[in-house]
Amino acid sequence: MPLSTDWKISSRYIPGIEAGSQGHTVADIVDEIWVTEYEALNASRAVQTRKSTGPDEIPNVVLKVFAPELTSVLVDLYNASLREGYLPSLLKRAIVRPLPKQTPAKMIEDDTRPMSLTSQMAKLMEGFTLRRILPDVMCELDPKQFTVAGKSTCHAICCLLHLAYETLDSGNCWVRFFFADF
Repeated sequence: MPLSTDWKISSRYIPGIEAGSQGHTVADIVDEIWVTEYEALNASRAVQTRKSTGPDEIPNVVLKVFAPELTSVLVDLYNASLREGYLPSLLKRAIVRPLPKQTPAKMIEDDTRPMSLTSQMAKLMEGFTLRRILPDVMCELDPKQFTVAGKSTCHAICCLLHLAYETLDSGNCWVRFFFADF
């Protein structure tokens, strides 16, 4: 469902309200942005239980098994964060651990990459926001942006090869490129 054209995202998740502004009410937030219990229940039931817990230490299996009981809490937390323009600090935290690129890692600096564990509740709330704003911003993204849903590394490689072949077909030239997927 597309949002109103006058809807804008501020730095605090409140449409059209800049941080520290006064005199705005909940009525200023368009209805399409509020999350419903049905949406939160479906999102909670879709949680992958085998993933690691984040800094909140709430096991994902708890969110999934007790989804009907926790749905109203998730809805209240998300909608209150929109209404108040505040996101609890626990939902902003992450546990960052080194993940080896090869086993065993020979040099920590070269053979590991950071892995960030965030709260599953924060991921659910991020998904609610993404589902609402992505349709409105997709038209503004560069067509060569391959890190969105529906595009992959294969798309990026095909695009790059297409450009290389076009260049080579024009004659009297050569192509050299480096492709890295992180």
